[in-house]
Amino acid sequence: MILSHKHDLIFLKSRKTAGTSFEIALSEFAGPEDIITPITAEDETIRRSLGGRGPQNYSYGWLDLVKRKDWPRILRAVRRRDMPKKFFNHIGAKALRHRVGETVWHDCLKVSIVRNPWDMVISWFFWDCGRDAEIGDLTDWALSRADAFNLNRQFYFIDGEPVVDQFLRYEHFKSDIGALESRIPALAGLQERFHGIRAKGSIRKSGTRDLATIYAAHPRVNALIKEHYDYEIARFGYTLDQS
Repeated sequence: MILSHKHDLIFLKSRKTAGTSFEIALSEFAGPEDIITPITAEDETIRRSLGGRGPQNYSYGWLDLVKRKDWPRILRAVRRRDMPKKFFNHIGAKALRHRVGETVWHDCLKVSIVRNPWDMVISWFFWDCGRDAEIGDLTDWALSRADAFNLNRQFYFIDGEPVVDQFLRYEHFKSDIGALESRIPALAGLQERFHGIRAKGSIRKSGTRDLATIYAAHPRVNALIKEHYDYEIARFGYTLDQS
């Protein structure tokens, strides 16, 4: 998650949509007052190598905690010598709005990433189960992981109302990031920075891009996707034939 006061932009980081790669690229445009949440140590290495700003301004300060009279957190912070996180990687839209306040939330452009849900569920399956997982186990996994079918609603909606001002489509990053650059000219070059960054890009097993064949063998998963990703399907015209 990135909140850029410099560019009046909030990046709500959805899951399994190349959000880390985009976050790394966007952090190169961040200023010292912007909020950048930590990512994995491996991904932070990539970010440093590309010259992006690392994690900053994401923890509570002592004044925050005292004003809130949050004595349990104050005690834990003293014991652990580590301040609790106010903002974190995949913070939901509602929690973020509450923590930044209505004025900042209203004034910032809210950006997130969307992806073909049939493709995203396969990506989530391998992320959860590992590269050696067998695609034949998809239905058993899906029926045991209901959270895979409400994966990104918390980043796109608050109380059932959509809050994202500009979506970047995973399948059309070049044109959509270009549109974001046009909207915020100070981000010129963002798409070029993003191109070639592949954080977490080697987990999915090869040979799992034929979505129609995969879901023909897993009709119950197909039905769950149609039910739970109806917004993405309707708004962006996603179909099972795309990959």
